[in-house]
Amino acid sequence: MEKIPEKSQAGISTGFWFVWNDGTNTIKGWGSPLSGMERVYLNDQLVSEKRNLKTKSEHNFDDRNNDHYEVSFNVANILKGIECQFKKNGIVQKKITCRYQFGRIFKLKNLVLFLLGFAIIFILGISFNLSESIVFALTLLLCLIILMRNRKNRYAFEEV
Repeated sequence: MEKIPEKSQAGISTGFWFVWNDGTNTIKGWGSPLSGMERVYLNDQLVSEKRNLKTKSEHNFDDRNNDHYEVSFNVANILKGIECQFKKNGIVQKKITCRYQFGRIFKLKNLVLFLLGFAIIFILGISFNLSESIVFALTLLLCLIILMRNRKNRYAFEEV
């Protein structure tokens, strides 16, 4: 069983988690941007699961006190974020929006690392008589390593 987080969090590989506590129950909604699978948990127990490839979906369930809950996911624009809305007995209790925070990829440190790495690859290429395609492939690999090294969790949650 997957680890269910205690607070809202997001990642491309781990999916988007939205967590809300109404004082009685803790509701957790999860969605995968890769598979379209969605799950809703009531006090860490799975109460709804379905695959959704549309921009909107709803999950309805009741707790043991006969309170009716509705958790809806809305992806109006992937750049503007994913919204999760929690309703209890037909009244909106909480909206949580997860947005990707665009940051600067090209920092001075990255440029210096790239130039230094490229110089080393170039010198090794000349010294060992490597083909241009190998030098190009190593340079692409260097770019990917620098970008992945500097990536951080760039998702921000806004609660209303």
